Amino acid sequence: MFPLAAHLPAHFKRNSVDLRERNTSLPPKMIATRMRRTLLFKTIVKDSVPITEQPRYSFLTPSFENTSSVTDMTEAEAMNWLFNDPFFREDFIKEFFPDPFKIRHHFGLVEPFTTSNQKPGDIDLLLVHPDYPDMSIAFETKRVKVIQTAEGADLVNRLSGISKGIVQANAYRALGFHQTYLLVIILDDGRHIEAPNIIFHYNKTHKLNLVYDIPMSEELHREVGVIYVRINQMTGKDFNHSSSIGYCIDKAAVPITQTAEMTNKVRSL
Repeated sequence: MFPLAAHLPAHFKRNSVDLRERNTSLPPKMIATRMRRTLLFKTIVKDSVPITEQPRYSFLTPSFENTSSVTDMTEAEAMNWLFNDPFFREDFIKEFFPDPFKIRHHFGLVEPFTTSNQKPGDIDLLLVHPDYPDMSIAFETKRVKVIQTAEGADLVNRLSGISKGIVQANAYRALGFHQTYLLVIILDDGRHIEAPNIIFHYNKTHKLNLVYDIPMSEELHREVGVIYVRINQMTGKDFNHSSSIGYCIDKAAVPITQTAEMTNKVRSL
């Protein structure tokens, strides 16, 4: 395979939503006054084609292969997939640490970080600088699946998990990490979306507004940050060979002084 992975020269403007009215479609405890804001996703597009004897190759072209959907990934599989991509890993970690290659990432941490049968059940992702264990960053991850069918219908699944994610993220913060984030992974199957360029084959349904309203939730602790990561399957080609990854830090976490107890646990990793 001949790979192509490139940083787009500009951020995509994913959403510009008029949020000035009360959003009564949210669960009662998540109702908030909405305001206009634009979400900018830093996006990486990658594509690959098999090497043959032909004289030239075309990238980012439509493909109608009937491969598996990106929405089939679990949260754990999606996180592993993201951090196995060197471009995403480097760019994403640079948002928090100046030298991403020194940073260790850990998935699914349980005891001694969490207690059995108590919230949160585990730590989905922890970023640790080995020289500064007192500056660890914890991420609670939730997955949302978005599909546009061949008939043009928009399907958005697993929105019910957003409220649970807020509760879990608040519990992370109570454990005493330096920074805490709720990270929402949007698995977007855009194979059937029609657009002049395949890099715009992502879903724009208003049904995702519930996801993008998280920072206004009255339940979310003010010190907990919010990040969206969008994995977009642009064509029928296997998403391992052709996809885009975008992330947006919509609300930065408020750093706190990490507890000595938590620092000792982090140091033991």
